[in-house]
Amino acid sequence: MALIKCSECGKKVSDTASECIHCGCPIQRKVTCSECGAEVIVKDGVCKECGHRLDAKTKITNSNIDLSKFMNKNTIIIGGAAILAIVLIAIVLGQSSKFSLEKVYEEIGCTSTYCTLADDGSYIEIDTNPLDLDDYSSSTAAEYVKEANKACGFNDSLYSKMGKTRALDGTLTDENKNVKVSWTYHPDHGLNVVYTLK
Repeated sequence: MALIKCSECGKKVSDTASECIHCGCPIQRKVTCSECGAEVIVKDGVCKECGHRLDAKTKITNSNIDLSKFMNKNTIIIGGAAILAIVLIAIVLGQSSKFSLEKVYEEIGCTSTYCTLADDGSYIEIDTNPLDLDDYSSSTAAEYVKEANKACGFNDSLYSKMGKTRALDGTLTDENKNVKVSWTYHPDHGLNVVYTLK
């Protein structure tokens, strides 16, 4: 048994191996015909140029790689890279479509009289009685609350809970995957709702 150099990875392997033990490349052993000097694949056993039969004394001069086995590996690698690229694009697009309270503020069309959007977009506050008038609550601001609940992904039951809040209840909260909402009610100050990004 002699050692030959794998032409793919360059490491030494047995001349009787069908593939490289280091990289898995198939090895086609070739020899030089002692009669005519042509390269002959060992497994053929006969020189196609002159018809000379190879014998046990013929020395292996090089190895050649059959790339047909690697086509499948390359296809898998390229396919994997394509899938990875698609996943990365989906992640980037997912981040660009991230939930935004600025979008909610624009969607509900709230006026600055009743609504405040934080400069950094981290919260929206809606006050149904911004001037703290006794026994007053703006129905327009209440509609903004209803629309904000919907735009933030809350169902109608939240608005119902808010409408039933008493002054004695203190600050109440609810949340979903994007927003935490807290609210208080007082007859002299109205309903005050704050939507905060999580």
